Amino acid sequence: MKHTFTAVYFLLSALYIVFMEQLSGFMGAGIKALPVILLMFLVSWRLAGVWRSAMVVALLFSAGGDILLSFSHGSRHSSDLFLAGLGSFLMAQLVYAGLFWTHRTSGPGRVGLVIFAFVFMSVAGLLVVPYTGDMQAPVMAYILAIGAMLMGAAICDRPVNRLFAGALLFALSDLVIAVNKFIMPFAWSGIVIMATYYMAQYFIVVGVLAWSDKH
Repeated sequence: MKHTFTAVYFLLSALYIVFMEQLSGFMGAGIKALPVILLMFLVSWRLAGVWRSAMVVALLFSAGGDILLSFSHGSRHSSDLFLAGLGSFLMAQLVYAGLFWTHRTSGPGRVGLVIFAFVFMSVAGLLVVPYTGDMQAPVMAYILAIGAMLMGAAICDRPVNRLFAGALLFALSDLVIAVNKFIMPFAWSGIVIMATYYMAQYFIVVGVLAWSDKH
C-alpha cells in the first residue's frame, strides 16, 4: 500500500477520533465511515474476482454499521439502531469469515493461532454475555461470527501476521464496545474503540493486498 494512501487513511481516522465528541448527525456519521469507504474504493481498484467482491461487501457492511451506530447515540431509537448496526457488522464478519475459510491453508503456527482465537473469544463470551439481558441472543450470534472471522484469519492463505493482527484488533474493538455498553462504561472508551477498529480494517486490507501484489 502506498505511503500516501496510508497517510490519508490515518489522517481521516485521527480527524474523526479527535473531533467525534463534537460531530453529530449526517456529517458525523459520514466522517466516521469515510476511512472505511476509502478502503472499499482501494480494494475495488487493486483486487479482482471473488476477493474484490467479498472485500467490498464486507467493507460496505462495516461502513453501514459505522453509520447506524453513530446515529444510535442519544436517539430515542437507540436500541433499535444499535441492533441494526450490530447486524450490519455481523454481516461484515460473516463475509470476512467465509472469504478467509474458503482460502484456508495449514501449518503448525496457524494451529496455535486458532487455539488462541478460540480461547480469546470463549473468554470474551463468558465475560460479556451474562450482562447483555434481552440482547443475549444477538450478542452471542455476533461473538460466534467474529470468532469464525478470527479463526479464519488464522488459517487464511494470505500473510497471517497482518491479517490476524487486523482480525484480533477487530475483536478487541468489539469487546471494548460490549464492556462499555453492558458492563462498565469508562472514559476514553470511544477513542480505544475507534483506534483499534480503524487499525483493524487497515491491517486486514493490507494483509490481503500484500499477497495480491506478489501474485
